[in-house]
Amino acid sequence: MKRLPFLYLLAPLAAMVLVLGVACGDDDEEDGGGGGEELTLEQYFTEVETLSAQFDEDRLALEDKYPDAFDSPEETRSLLQEAWPLVDALAADLEAINPPSEAEDVHARTITAARESATFLEGAAVLLEDVDTDEELAEAVDNSTSLTQTLQRLQKACQDGQALADRESIDADLKCPTDEP
Repeated sequence: MKRLPFLYLLAPLAAMVLVLGVACGDDDEEDGGGGGEELTLEQYFTEVETLSAQFDEDRLALEDKYPDAFDSPEETRSLLQEAWPLVDALAADLEAINPPSEAEDVHARTITAARESATFLEGAAVLLEDVDTDEELAEAVDNSTSLTQTLQRLQKACQDGQALADRESIDADLKCPTDEP
């Protein structure tokens, strides 16, 4: 079972959401999400941690639903058709959060990476409509420069998120991919 391309595409995105959402501690104050007042770093981490948990749950359920994705053209198309709205919804949820100034840059790049990923997944589902064999599927995935570029941007966003966590003394290991996609 070749789950690597989908996992590789979404895992750095999930990791970025997770680093932004690693809770620094409980905070009983009301949050400032939804575009209202700027959140404190702790409030922000709490908000994004909630999004991260839901996204990860949805992502894993989707992967379980299509265990032969990237082995079967039909399952791959189905997975991609269901994946892009999931990633697009994550981007919309992130956009609804007003990040603290310390997280603005990484937050914006994470949203951009999520939007690019959703666009890529949607386009890939359409491009794979004419793929009928496992060999054609493998060739399409292996030869995708768009996939490589998207993965590189996600990898960079993940690494920058890890750097932010390190600078802010947040105990997080994003497990960012180090191999070239």
